[in-house]
This record gives sequence, C-alpha cells and structure tokens, in this order.
Amino acid sequence: MTQSIGRRAVPIVLVVSACVMMAAYYAVTATGEPEVITNPNWALQRHANENNVPVGKLIHMLSHDYADARQWPVTGVHVADLPAGEAGVREALEHLAEESSVDWYTLAVFPLFGVACVIGLLALHSRRDFSRWRWALLAAGVLVFGLWFGGQTNPMESFVKAIKYLAGLEGQPVDRALTLLAFTLLAIAGNKLICGWGCPLGSLQDVIHRFSPAKKWKPPFWLTNALRVLLFGLVLCFLFGWIFGIDKLVLYHYANLFKVFNWTIAFPWWVLIFAFLLCLFWYRPYCHLICPFGLWSWVAEHFSLARVRVSTDLCVRCQKCVRECPSRAADARINSDGRTVGLPDCFACGACVEVCPTKAVIFDMPRDGYVSSLPPKQ
Repeated sequence: MTQSIGRRAVPIVLVVSACVMMAAYYAVTATGEPEVITNPNWALQRHANENNVPVGKLIHMLSHDYADARQWPVTGVHVADLPAGEAGVREALEHLAEESSVDWYTLAVFPLFGVACVIGLLALHSRRDFSRWRWALLAAGVLVFGLWFGGQTNPMESFVKAIKYLAGLEGQPVDRALTLLAFTLLAIAGNKLICGWGCPLGSLQDVIHRFSPAKKWKPPFWLTNALRVLLFGLVLCFLFGWIFGIDKLVLYHYANLFKVFNWTIAFPWWVLIFAFLLCLFWYRPYCHLICPFGLWSWVAEHFSLARVRVSTDLCVRCQKCVRECPSRAADARINSDGRTVGLPDCFACGACVEVCPTKAVIFDMPRDGYVSSLPPKQ
C-alpha cells in the first residue's frame, strides 16, 4: 500500500512543481501595465525600441486592423504618415502592454490548473464517484479557465507564442519557454492531463459531445493526425516565409477558438457554430485537427508517467472500453499489434477505467503486468 501511494505521488509532485515554478516566476517578475510612449515623428522601429517590444510583434498587432501593415517601412517614415497614424500605433502598443502585464489573475491561473490536474489524477486513481468528479471538473474548466479568466492563459497559446518568438513576433523569451515547459510537464505528469481536465476549450467540446444525442463518429487517427501535422507545417511555412514569399503570418490566429471566451475580441461566429456542430458527433475535433499543443502533447504522451494501462492477465477483451471510448485510443490499445509508439490521442477522460468489468484498465504509473497496448491475441 505504501509503495502504491508513493508511486502515485510522483505525478502529483510533478504537477505541483510545475505550477509552483510558474507562480513563483510570475510573482517575481510581476509588474503593472507599462506606460506607452509614442511620438508622431518616430518611425515604427523607434516606437518598438522605446516600448521594449519586437518590431515584428508591433507590426503583427497593427495587421489585425490594417491588412497591409506588413508592407509598411519600419524606419525612415514617421508614424504620422502611415495609415494607422500615431493613434493607431498607440492603440496597438497599449494592447501589447496589457498582454505583458502580470496581475493576480495571472498569478492564480497556474495553481488552479494544478488543482484541476491533481483532482483529475485522484479521480482516475480512485474510480469512486468518477463521473461526478469528471462533470464537475469539465464545468469548472469552462467556467473558471474559460469565462472567468477569458481563456487567455491556455496550452495552445503557450505553444503558439513560443514559435512566434522564434519568428521575432514575441518578446520575453524566458516567459515563453517556462510557460510551454510548465504545460508540457503537466502533460508528462499524466497522459494529456491538462488537455483532458484543465483546458477550457477542450472541456467545452467534451461537454457538448457527451450531451449530444447524435450518433457518434470516430474518424481514423492516421487521417486526423496527418491533417494536424500538415496544418502545423503550413503554419511554419507562412510564419518563416518558406513559401509564396509570405512571412510573419500566424494561421492559428484565424482558427483560435479560445477567442470564444473573450467577448472583447471580434471573431466570425459562423466558425464557432460550425466547430461546435462538429462536436455533436465528433469528440474534440479542434484538439484532433487544429490545436498545436494537442500535437505537441501527443508526442509528450510517449513519455507520460501516469497513463492508461491494461492488465495482460485481467483483460478479457470484452470491448466495453472500446465502445465507451470517445476516440480511437481504446481500440488501438486493446486491438492493435502491441505497439506503444504512435497510438491515437488519449485525453484521460477515464471512460475506459470506469466501465471495465474486471478492473483490468487503470490510469497509473508503470506496474508489472500492465501495458500501454495489449499484444496480439494468440
């Protein structure tokens, strides 16, 4: 018993460590919103330098309102002579200043993510009242991380800002690296734990899907993952200017459904409606097709400490977990060739753990007699 408790404490310690690291970092670096400095006779580069932001990030912000902003000269032309004028540049800089400020919201979000992940781990371990815990955490994910925090700090944003930094569209490299590291550690502590139990957009998709009376569809993982990888490749091409001479263009911004939680940002509602209609019959389509952190955490799944494991002795291959699993994960785990690399996304929803009649399916650290994927049936 003591050994089991100690083993299960390892991912919890990792979750707590990641969240304490981020809370401590934000507490040390906390600043109010910096003062914005503008001058009609300065060029864009001078404005970027005086306000301590990358000029690429300033131009990217201006491009939200001015489609041709990427063609504007950054030196040699006063901002008063640009279409945005000093007022437009000031508005863009104020928005960037607001983004970079650290307040109590920012300090609180990672500890709360940690609480959600720890509760998820405990619920998956205990099996008792699992459905109640699951619904409570899904609701909390939508209400707290989505509606209350506005979805501003989320796994997808951490990944996108990291690659934007590499393209010169973001500053604060330590912040970008640590935030992505923290979310990655949460995914390694438990298989896609942050996606399944803390992400507000993932939780919203989950709720819509589980309440839907529509017939469920499970597309093949090779197809959805290929499309997700293809999209990521296109994002890199347009971000770094590898094709068509287009650079500094972030395609993910045009499909960022986290904006649904921020009522101050304009977003085409038909995109949201279409996406959530997909959720009626397809489990987490945004996670499977678009989210770059979903792709990143799929890679991290291969190193996750706690994950779904199946007993080679207790499993009778009754297929109950396969039927209850909302994705292709359980099918690959039970009916594949025993491979452990390249398995479909598992969002730690716990459906397989809950329905297994022989308790052959667990969510735990490595244990003798339990494997990530059963060998072929003899």
